[in-house]
Amino acid sequence: MRDHFSDYFSPIQHGVSTAGGSELLIHHIQLLLDQNADWVVLKTDVKNAFNSISRRAVADRLASHFPSITPHFQQMYGHCGSLVFASDSGRIILSSEEGVHQGDPLGPVLFAVGIHDSISRLQQSHPDVVVLAYLDDVFIIGPESSSLKAFDQLKSSFADLHLIVADHKCEIFSRKTTFTSESQQLPCRSDGTIILGSPIGSEDFVSDSCLKLASRGKELCDKISALEDPQCALLLLRHCHATNLNHLASDSPIQCISDLPSPEDKLQHRLKSEVDEVRKAVFSLALDNHDLSRLRSCQGKLAGRWLEALPTSWMLALKPCDFRLAASLRLGDPLPFAAGVFTCECNANIDRSGYHLLTCKFGGGPVWAHNCVSGWADCVRDAGLVCKVEPRYEYVNNDNRPDIVAFGSGTGECFDLDISLAHPWSSEASRRSAVEDGAAALIREEKISKYRTCQRSAGSTAKFIPIVAEHFGRWGQSALDFLQSVCRVVERAEGRAQKNIFLCYWRRRLSVLIQYCNSNVITHKLSRVCGPTSRPNLVSDRERQAHVR
Repeated sequence: MRDHFSDYFSPIQHGVSTAGGSELLIHHIQLLLDQNADWVVLKTDVKNAFNSISRRAVADRLASHFPSITPHFQQMYGHCGSLVFASDSGRIILSSEEGVHQGDPLGPVLFAVGIHDSISRLQQSHPDVVVLAYLDDVFIIGPESSSLKAFDQLKSSFADLHLIVADHKCEIFSRKTTFTSESQQLPCRSDGTIILGSPIGSEDFVSDSCLKLASRGKELCDKISALEDPQCALLLLRHCHATNLNHLASDSPIQCISDLPSPEDKLQHRLKSEVDEVRKAVFSLALDNHDLSRLRSCQGKLAGRWLEALPTSWMLALKPCDFRLAASLRLGDPLPFAAGVFTCECNANIDRSGYHLLTCKFGGGPVWAHNCVSGWADCVRDAGLVCKVEPRYEYVNNDNRPDIVAFGSGTGECFDLDISLAHPWSSEASRRSAVEDGAAALIREEKISKYRTCQRSAGSTAKFIPIVAEHFGRWGQSALDFLQSVCRVVERAEGRAQKNIFLCYWRRRLSVLIQYCNSNVITHKLSRVCGPTSRPNLVSDRERQAHVR
């Protein structure tokens, strides 16, 4: 419905199906004020808007403009809901009879549909003003007298929808310093105002507002860094705090920053250019082959998806110790133990880069294999394919059998999957990995395909596929191609929407799986070297699930 919503709400409502809607609205208001020095911006505020709008009004407008959504609305809102309010005296049941439910993905759309006829009529009745909205935030921009007349009509039309405009929370902003007596009944400002979180107005007002926001941002950063769970801390930083800063940088005028070439430059451009310079500097440094190969591997497809995974289940969660080890490997930081203190069971010193622990075959080297195989088996089963893990007695040489056999019940296809990990620093891949993306995975794929032949007792039409991942997170091309073929199976059976959900989930889960396997290998081997008294924190799947809860 996105395209239909966009056509219906444009150009007034920016909160539904409008890419960068808040930025467009803010820049639109700034442009109008620049072109009309005597105009005002009248900000409106509705009391408890989403919880108060008339459901009858929403239903009527849906029936007129979006009848296909009406059955869903009737199912979700056709009866009074029960809300549980917990208090010191016990639970109180509240009857939800008006408004849209908080947490309903269609809630913003339903609210916007409910008010759109009112604000559209407002624009038609007052062509000398401009009406813009971002969901329940409605802005009237125009001459002062005309804006006040439009405001009175807005209050009247909103009252029919059971929406109450709170006058004391509304505000008038204009760059002129004098206001009429009618305007003074509302809070008036001439220095500046905040529009959807971004300041507009005088240079001093914008500067002070940005400094206050930056100060609050620093406090938030300090609190985020103090969280015990680094996975949750990173998600809060990236998806909550960083987006606020990006919004501020893209919308706020920055005349307050004196060292920019011109006042017209945007802060977002400045920040982006500085980040680009840092990225260029990383590769221009005199890095050795190990650093170059690590950086190339970390830039591979799916390599960083574990950083985006929401820990909503134990399959997507990493314990703090696992996350810190994974972050150290990705950043090239020394692992948190003293170098040269421990000696591996093969009598070699354990380096702090983690390379020896991940590649040495002594002391349970393949400890990651069971988890990695079971992860891919779950992916295949989730797509609806029949799956066997390490099948026995079906091959001529039982020691040279695949890790997973997958059958397509509808197509008759059969796949033999062999799963392994490769390290870009290995002797056979080190030089190529520094100049070629995915070289370690490619070399392992060629090696497995050449020497790993699985011959069935009764003959076979199975397609052999090497599933290879590099320790820094990059998956080989064969693994990516197989994942896409599995997604096509899901699309044929359940449609494109389910295919996208399947792909999004398994990209993250498989990326998390590599990092968990890396951490499992390192902690397992260190526990054998250090002994039980200083054993690293090893946990079972049940313990990890309890941690997430």
